[in-house]
Amino acid sequence: MRTVLRAQAAEARLVLGLCWALLLLGVGSAWSQLGSAEGEPFAGRLATALLASAGAVLFARLQLSVSRGGAALGRRWLAPLVMATSLAPLLWGSASPMLVVAWAAALLQRDLRRSLVASGLLLAVLVWVFPRSRLAAMGTFADLFFELLLYTVVLVTATRLAVLLDELRLTREVLARRRVDAERELTSGPVVTRLDEELETCRMLCERVQIELAVDVRREPPGEQAALVAQVVRESVTDLLGHSRATRCRIVLDRDDSATVVTVTNDGSVLREEPPASRPAGQLARAVVAAGGSIGTEHASGGLATRTVRLPIRSEVPA
Repeated sequence: MRTVLRAQAAEARLVLGLCWALLLLGVGSAWSQLGSAEGEPFAGRLATALLASAGAVLFARLQLSVSRGGAALGRRWLAPLVMATSLAPLLWGSASPMLVVAWAAALLQRDLRRSLVASGLLLAVLVWVFPRSRLAAMGTFADLFFELLLYTVVLVTATRLAVLLDELRLTREVLARRRVDAERELTSGPVVTRLDEELETCRMLCERVQIELAVDVRREPPGEQAALVAQVVRESVTDLLGHSRATRCRIVLDRDDSATVVTVTNDGSVLREEPPASRPAGQLARAVVAAGGSIGTEHASGGLATRTVRLPIRSEVPA
């Protein structure tokens, strides 16, 4: 969780921090009820406070799971578990201050159908439990519904805003890079320069957006392929920055007697197999095919995506 949080833009971290401050107020309210001598037994108040604490941590993880690089945090059981910890106090009639995160968790799921089903089930549970719990002493069901709706909108909107702010930061970085590229076609000719310079540029750019980049040059490509390999590296990393939420990227350069292989792996799982021809990645595909090579993408569990480019090495035919 810490790694994913550090990968977000500073503005996104600020918004998430404000959300968590609001959650801490709810947790503090639950713990403050331990000293009350009225109402439910001490064991019930303690269970409510513990569940509120667990629900806050789980909801923070759910928020990060929809952020850049957080796909691996988004387990299928996460949202149901957040809802369960928030609704459990209703079993012994307690009105948990963390009830609001149950609805927010339902709406933050990646699948829209699951969000709607979870929201419907949540409302059904509240309608059934309301007259049988201490919630009825706090006002009408309409009062409870609109209060939950207000705080849910705040949490969900803040989470989406944090994601948007982070994506805008990445977009600015990519646009700045493309602007530099354009100035190089206008002034010095080809965009791609030396392979070692391109690897260093990618390293610095990933560092600026807090993406951990590992480069493994096992065997360097032949001199006549260096420019094309540099283009493969450049366009793969640029595509990664513009269309994924990765926090880690690995570039491996290797070759044998027949081909040079470039492998780019990231944990954002958004590299595409067949990009439109109008995009730089489409131009890259044409360049690779023109050289007799191949390009493909594989997606694996945990949000991993791997782009593999093979470039045949032309053997010299003796005269």
